[in-house]
Amino acid sequence: MPTATLRDGQVVRGCRIIRFIDRGGMGEVYLAEHLALQKPVALKILPPDLDSREHIDRFLREARVCSRIEHPNVVVIHDVGEEHGLYYIVMQYVLGKNLVQLLRAQGGPLPWRSAARIIQLAAQGLHAVHSQGLVHRDVKPSNIMLASDSRVLLMDFGLVHEDRESGWTDDDRPPRGQEDHPVANIAYEDAEAYCRWVGKTLPTREQWMRAYRGDNDTLFPWGDQYDSARVNVSENPKFKTTSGIGETPKDVSPFMVYNMVGNAKEFIRGWTWYEGQKWRIVKGADYKMFGYVFGVGSCQFRYGEGVTNKGTGFRCVREEPQPAAPP
Repeated sequence: MPTATLRDGQVVRGCRIIRFIDRGGMGEVYLAEHLALQKPVALKILPPDLDSREHIDRFLREARVCSRIEHPNVVVIHDVGEEHGLYYIVMQYVLGKNLVQLLRAQGGPLPWRSAARIIQLAAQGLHAVHSQGLVHRDVKPSNIMLASDSRVLLMDFGLVHEDRESGWTDDDRPPRGQEDHPVANIAYEDAEAYCRWVGKTLPTREQWMRAYRGDNDTLFPWGDQYDSARVNVSENPKFKTTSGIGETPKDVSPFMVYNMVGNAKEFIRGWTWYEGQKWRIVKGADYKMFGYVFGVGSCQFRYGEGVTNKGTGFRCVREEPQPAAPP
């Protein structure tokens, strides 16, 4: 059982804690009584060990975007703010079970009519989310609540992403004239979710480097000498734009993988630790030094959790099945 930050009976922003419910990746959740309204509410707080500026911004963003959604299949936000250094969200309390708990209690699959109803109502809530230009990014059984009065509610918007900056159209087509460009300006969680959806994974660092230069120990796919004519670079990497796949046909690896040197930066699977913090890693980038811009695929750069960056995309890899051990 995770350790709770707040104690029973403690009052936070007019809400008296009744009991600790659970802790997730972005907060602790408590059952509380709203003293003024005299009703039960769910109080979500940002634990002290997640008090970096990045975590605070992400926590508050969850409340702001969720408050824009008014739909019977999405939990309601009552209040958000900070009190004595503690960041909190006061939201609707749903008496019931999430879908994981329901399946465990059921001891197996639900009847098809019940399952279809839950999916339909959760999808209606998800449609309300999308209509606000948002992507939930964490739809899973534990984030679908089934209330004791049979309502179905979508919850936990800790990974929500505003989709308006991506440049893609409402019907999921890429911008006009960029149909053959790599997908870019996304967060790690989006890339990982897509790979899972198609039954693949993000590459490990070793897999990416082998696709980049084959079995050769060279700086670039073609050798050790940098050649700006082979790659898509920008005078200022800060304003880098992608190019279409194949527009720089000489930027090709020994395995015939295109544009790993100077097009989109690409996420590597997992985390790395640096100076006591966890970071995502991207490979393949433009790098400016001494007035010159290079396409340096073999270099790596660190991104904080949840960060998106213009020109950052990903590739999927298919994990080959391992041969069975001999009997």
